[in-house]
Amino acid sequence: MWVSKNRDWNYKHTDLTKYFIEKIKQQVDYDETISNRHKTSNGFTLISEIVEISTLTLKRQKSFKRLDSLIKESYEPCLNNNIQNDYIISKYHSDIQLYYKHVKETLKDNSVQIKDLQLKSKVNLARLNDDYFSNIIYELSQIDFKSKKFVENSKVIDSIVSCLLPYLLYKGYSPTSISDIAYRMIRKPFGIETPIKFLKHFNNHLIDYDFLYLTNLDCPELKEMLNYLDHENIMF
Repeated sequence: MWVSKNRDWNYKHTDLTKYFIEKIKQQVDYDETISNRHKTSNGFTLISEIVEISTLTLKRQKSFKRLDSLIKESYEPCLNNNIQNDYIISKYHSDIQLYYKHVKETLKDNSVQIKDLQLKSKVNLARLNDDYFSNIIYELSQIDFKSKKFVENSKVIDSIVSCLLPYLLYKGYSPTSISDIAYRMIRKPFGIETPIKFLKHFNNHLIDYDFLYLTNLDCPELKEMLNYLDHENIMF
């Protein structure tokens, strides 16, 4: 497990900003990744999986058992990172929690009910896709990183990070890139602004880029590529 050295930290860091960065680094540590012990699931990712499995169940009835176990997993009290125990969903989207609790108690192998689950899960996922990350930013902004109440605040940081990292991995950021960005924060003089500065690297904005492709204008491969790029939507 990764552990920082005291001499590496910028002097403006506080105990809590150090804890935040260390928590991030440790959960995407190279050794943790190799052994698959890093956390990749939370309430957000489970709802996404429910959408996919309910869609599959409508096509293949045999998939119902997987859907049923997934719904039960979402409300397993001993699991920290599920819909019931997700810190952000609990605080900002309690109606979503109540919906899946009702589903857990009433779900049957019925195509009409599964179709309803699929559609409502798509709506829930769209809501979270708009709000989940901004909820995380707001929660971090409410922590007093200068506070001497380390234990109390570190528990809140733990809960937020358990939501944040699976979300970033789900969005396609690699453990290596998250780790590298966190490591660069160690020497930066951001002080108590460090957590928000860290999150600004993951704004989910699409980035425009250009291709430079040197070829003969009559090349058939070029014509095929141009034809491909003319399509407004490409189905994979």
